[in-house]
Parts: sequence; structure tokens; C-alpha cells
Amino acid sequence: MKEISVSERKKLQLDILQKIDVLCREQGFRYYLNSGTLLGAVRHKGYIPWDDDIDITMPRPDYEAFYRFFKENNTDDEMQLISYRDKTSIYPFFKMVNPKTIVIEHYIDPKYRTGAWVDIFPLDGVKKNDSEPFKLNAKAHAKYNVVVANPNYGTTKFRKLVKRILVPLYRKNDIYEIARNLDNQVASTPICPENDVALVVWSYGEQERMPYSILEATELEFEGKMFLAPRDWDQYLTSVYGQYMELPPVDQRETHFCTAYWKD
Repeated sequence: MKEISVSERKKLQLDILQKIDVLCREQGFRYYLNSGTLLGAVRHKGYIPWDDDIDITMPRPDYEAFYRFFKENNTDDEMQLISYRDKTSIYPFFKMVNPKTIVIEHYIDPKYRTGAWVDIFPLDGVKKNDSEPFKLNAKAHAKYNVVVANPNYGTTKFRKLVKRILVPLYRKNDIYEIARNLDNQVASTPICPENDVALVVWSYGEQERMPYSILEATELEFEGKMFLAPRDWDQYLTSVYGQYMELPPVDQRETHFCTAYWKD
């Protein structure tokens, strides 16, 4: 297989994002740049230099409608929407991937490989002063980290040893059922003016909690193109990252440890 460079993978992912943007604008689906992608748009007008993926969110009603529409109407052979729902993905959220590529995340068991991707996360309602959904996510996330771990990869010999002991025990859990249960539970609270809004299923925690008004949109530049983003992006970025315009120390500039290839 021919290896894909990081810069080429970034371009593939940007192409996916542009196609999602066109589809959402044509069909009226709401979406927003999120997490490091939103930070990159504000601080760098594109990818954070040491980051290599793209994240967007959709309010739950749009998220579900987008899934149904795409599954029924897609004819693009460079776009595939993967999900735990049909066991094409292990995660409790959607990924839009280029199925002509393979991406192997070093810390993840290679059998769970995907393609060059854009992560699509649901935004769900969260009741005022209710932190239980975030605790539920944290527990599920911790379990994921063990169940899908690559036991042959670790930063130290001790971590490799721990993985080789724990992974076989945790693999008894059905990863798709874990995803389903988490997704169903967080989706049970509606998005409405009386509730807060948050990315819960794969979140940073309570700091993701935003007022209903976060759903109002604006446009921001990302890699020379305009995409939708929360109008109150400063409120979100401050909550999640603090002084977000300051660059983090070099040793805190996290990236994905993965390698991408073209399929033969």
C-alpha cells in the first residue's frame, strides 16, 4: 500500500468537509466547526499546525436527519458514513471517511482501522445542573480506551504489560453495545431553550456545556474556505481551552499517532 503523507491526508479531509458543507447547506442541516477545528479556524484560519483531523458537531435532530438522508442518497464513492449502528465503526458518533484510504491509529487495535475522516458529533440537550451525562461519558470513554487498545503498542514497557493483561479481560465487553447505550442515553434529553446544549458522547466534560444560544451560527475561514461555526465561538473556546489564543507549550501540542495509506 502507498503511504499518504500528513499534508495529503489533511487535504483529503478538507475535501470531505467541503462536501459535507455543500450537502448541509442544500438540505438545511445545521452543523458547526468544533473543538480543535474551531480553535484552528479562529487562531490559525485553518488546521492547528500540529493537529491533523477535523471535527464538526450537529444538533441531534439534524444529526439523525443527516444520517438518514446520506444513507439513502449518497452516490459519491469517496464518501462513506460509518457508525456503530451498522458495525462499520466502534465509536458512539459518526465518521465520514474516504473509503479508498486506510488510517491506522497506533494506539488502537489495527482491526478497527478506518479511512481519512471527519468526525461528526451530536449536540444533545443537558438539563440544568445535571452532570450525570458527562460522568457517563467519562466512564464509557475509559472503557473504550482499554477495549480497543493495541496491546503491542505503548509508550513504556510497563504500559505494554498492563495492556496485555487488561485488554483480553475488557474485550469481553461488546464495544458496539457500549456505543449504543451511551448514544441512546445522552440522546434522551431534548434540545430546547429550557436546557443547555453540549457535545456529550466524546467530550472534554462539563466545560462543553453551553447555553441554547450556542446554536446560532456564523461563518469562519478554515484553509481558505468559509464554514459554519457557533456565533458565540469565543464563549465555547474560552470554556474548553481557557486562554485559547496563547500557543500551548511544545510538549503539550498533541497530535494523532496514525499512518494513512491508499488501498491497493
